[in-house]
Amino acid sequence: MKTILLFVGAFILIGCNDSEYYKVCFYDVAYLKNYDKVMLNGQEIGEVTDIVQDDECNNLATIWVGRHIKLTKDSKFTIKASQWRPTYVDIAPSDNGELMNTNEIHNGSLVYADKVFQITSNEQLDSIRRLPEYKLLDTILKVVQKVGPELRK
Repeated sequence: MKTILLFVGAFILIGCNDSEYYKVCFYDVAYLKNYDKVMLNGQEIGEVTDIVQDDECNNLATIWVGRHIKLTKDSKFTIKASQWRPTYVDIAPSDNGELMNTNEIHNGSLVYADKVFQITSNEQLDSIRRLPEYKLLDTILKVVQKVGPELRK
């Protein structure tokens, strides 16, 4: 009986090691929420497990990646947001052979599928700090994003 319990315990520990958690800083998470998909090369490989407000980067998302997938350094995290389709995080792997550090906070970007532009978190923060009218527009957009879904009901 002890042998079976040890075997089951070892199996559980090995199974737990086949996944990784990554912290990603997004200025704006748009429609992203917990349990949304994480995709790599068109395949679902994980999910968003947590999104918290953070003083340094606005939104800190925890991304769970499973199935023995190890991301390489300089891989890109992009939220693919849309009002009409499910929002997800897309990972573009880099050619770098070095593994990504799971203890670091990585920067992510946001792409609206309904629009044609892409802006990184740092670019958006810089624009808001420099241009007061952009800050006003950003505030209005955040209110619309929060209230909009409620108005559609």
